[in-house]
Amino acid sequence: MKTAFLRRMLSVLLILPLLAGCFSAAALAAEGGSPIRIGILVSSRDNNDQEEEKVQDEDPQEKAAAALAVSLSLEPSEGISAGDLLSGTVVVSNTGNVTLKDGSLRSSLADLTNRSFQLAPGETEEFRYQYMASQADIDAGIIQDTVTANASAVRGKDPKEGRAEASASVNAASPALTVSLKADNEAAAEGDAITYTLSVSNSGNVTIKNILLEDAMIPDGEVPQAFDLAPGKEEIFTFGYTVSEADVKAGKVERTAWAEGKDPSGQAVSGSASAAVTAEVPEAALLVVKTAEPQENAAAGDEIAYKVLVKNSGSAVVKNIVLADAQLPEEMVEQAFDLEAGAEKEFSFTYTATQADMDAGTVVGTATVSGEGSDGSRISKSGSAVVKMAPASAGLTAVMKIDPRKDVELGGEVSFTVIVANIGNVTLKDGRLTEDFAGFEDNAFELAPGSTAEFSYKKTAVQEDMDRGA
Repeated sequence: MKTAFLRRMLSVLLILPLLAGCFSAAALAAEGGSPIRIGILVSSRDNNDQEEEKVQDEDPQEKAAAALAVSLSLEPSEGISAGDLLSGTVVVSNTGNVTLKDGSLRSSLADLTNRSFQLAPGETEEFRYQYMASQADIDAGIIQDTVTANASAVRGKDPKEGRAEASASVNAASPALTVSLKADNEAAAEGDAITYTLSVSNSGNVTIKNILLEDAMIPDGEVPQAFDLAPGKEEIFTFGYTVSEADVKAGKVERTAWAEGKDPSGQAVSGSASAAVTAEVPEAALLVVKTAEPQENAAAGDEIAYKVLVKNSGSAVVKNIVLADAQLPEEMVEQAFDLEAGAEKEFSFTYTATQADMDAGTVVGTATVSGEGSDGSRISKSGSAVVKMAPASAGLTAVMKIDPRKDVELGGEVSFTVIVANIGNVTLKDGRLTEDFAGFEDNAFELAPGSTAEFSYKKTAVQEDMDRGA
């Protein structure tokens, strides 16, 4: 019995210093130190007086275990085109047992530098952002974001950096180039210049790079450098070409242009277009247009202003062209000239209407040109202008003079004079003067407007005249 008692006393004496150390350890832990695990050995005796020893654990403060979890999602997650808006959602969770402070986020897509958090154990916080898909994203084939989160633990070690990734698939790449080639004329003759317009456009949904043109008819030194095209963009080029004799023999000018570049995956993308222009045999042709002013109500003596336009309406030069026109002034006659295809020349001159024109009712002016074609043949063309004269107004007067007028004796001679005048605006013809007793042999007349005709005859007074008194 004494032995057991002594053992118990000895245990008490051993425990006292340990308890003092325990309180000191708890104080250290409260100040942020590491927790201390204390083991106490307790000795007792069971009912059979058998001594039993137990170790009891004491944990003044749980060990700090900081942990951080991050999740990330992007919506929509597929079918993205350039310009579409994506919504990103970041969820940060404190999965440890100590509070996290001074939390920060970083994203490879968005600026999250102004987002911060502080989380107690078990708490979460959600952050949202928007991102507009770029053409570079479509070219890359995928949109991917990586978000990292960092924070400080209020005690113990800071948690490891949290990281999350999410991606959104874009619309499938559909690379395409569209090429257009157009000529400014459907037909041309030898020596004519043709202007071609070549356009290359990106009709797909990904960028095409290092595009090169191939066209055998592009002059050396004028081949464009390689270029890139974003979707929907276009490059336009113009090239000139002169129709040759060989083209005329072939009957047409055929031209084909190719464009080829690389899509983002390095695959070749190409397109082509062709244009055909009919190559005509040069043909000489002339066109003459004559105009007049005024076109109506002209009178004799009025000036009529004429213009004559001579145009080469063919596809070959016409040489030694001569203009012939009865109304053309002498100084302008026989002035030969040449006209290239499509060229023209204008002449202006005046003409004074005559009484013959007034009598005719119209003035018809005709201009005729003739020249030499490229094969030496002579070609000609005419053009006319008609001027209507003022309406005809015919008028005729007759005046008779008698001498002497009185005191005529039987057998006396009386002189008669008849004056006929045209008081209208047109010539009078087939005029004839008749008198009961004169017996004219030459009594016909023709009078222009304003002119007169005079007829004279004599008569001897007879008894009948005397009986009548006149």
